[in-house]
Amino acid sequence: MLTPQEVSEHAFAKASFGGYNMAMVDEFLDVLTADYTTLYKENATLKAKMKVLVDKVEEYRSTEEAMRKALLTAQKMADELVAQAEAKKAELLKNAETEAKARIAELQQDIRSEQMRLTAAQNATAAYVGKLKELYQHEMDYLNGLSKLSAPAEPVVDQVASAAQDISQSVEKLVAGEAPEEDAEDTVDLGGGAKEKDGGLYAELLELSFSGDEQVVCIAENDACGVDAIQALLGCSIGKGNLLFHMRGKQAFSFYNRATGKSVRLVLRPRPEGMTREESFAYYQAQEPADLFDVKPATIALPEKAKLFDSYRCACCGEVTGANWIRLVGGQKLCLDCAGSYDRFDV
Repeated sequence: MLTPQEVSEHAFAKASFGGYNMAMVDEFLDVLTADYTTLYKENATLKAKMKVLVDKVEEYRSTEEAMRKALLTAQKMADELVAQAEAKKAELLKNAETEAKARIAELQQDIRSEQMRLTAAQNATAAYVGKLKELYQHEMDYLNGLSKLSAPAEPVVDQVASAAQDISQSVEKLVAGEAPEEDAEDTVDLGGGAKEKDGGLYAELLELSFSGDEQVVCIAENDACGVDAIQALLGCSIGKGNLLFHMRGKQAFSFYNRATGKSVRLVLRPRPEGMTREESFAYYQAQEPADLFDVKPATIALPEKAKLFDSYRCACCGEVTGANWIRLVGGQKLCLDCAGSYDRFDV
């Protein structure tokens, strides 16, 4: 395409004869040049605008493609998330249902077990109440013969009455539906008011009677209910310092008379094997005290009388503590709880 300058500078050859009027040609060319210049500029402007528009269209197409891909990816991810959520929900529901069924079955089994235990406990309690009533009647019959005991009458009567009251209270608790706190063998020793009638045995061996202070000392080798009987019969107690423990798990008790220096160790003889609790109870009740124990020499030396210690206030917790339980830490008197423990061999 000719430029306006090329049109303006174009020269025509002159003919020898009959040529164009040069003035008119020049004038026409001037007009043509002006119009052509305008058209050329507009064409250039339009081309530039078209190029910009084409670039924009390409850019929009690229953006559209990217957005389309992004939308497809998002849709795919959304579908996957929904599918995963549905699968997770189904799994959770299935697991929850399985656990609920298992828990319900377990609870039902526990209920059945507890019902069986309750029935067994009710039956055992009824039998226990019957045995206690028999024991109570037996002890009440026995109380009528206490005048033959060698121990002073008044303390013995008080102690037996206390034992009878304890038995009565136990019966009332059982009737009320409370479980007994002691097993059958413990009850035998409680009925050990029966051993009370053998206060004569203690008196015969050591010339013992109810201890008002520390003249009678007992060292028990167990912490069963027989210890309670000793406290009731002989007045030995931890507070007075004349009830001590040498824990060996044996039904053995050593007795000392500080006034005479005599001592003896009584060891309960084993009952026949294969007895039920009720049979064991009846067996002990039927025996004479002298037939229940092996009498042996005491193997532990008579302990000294209980000491009285000063008391100090713990510098940490402020609680008053006996001097024999105080530890000196960093110049301060501390109780055992505040002092802590130290053992260099425990690593």
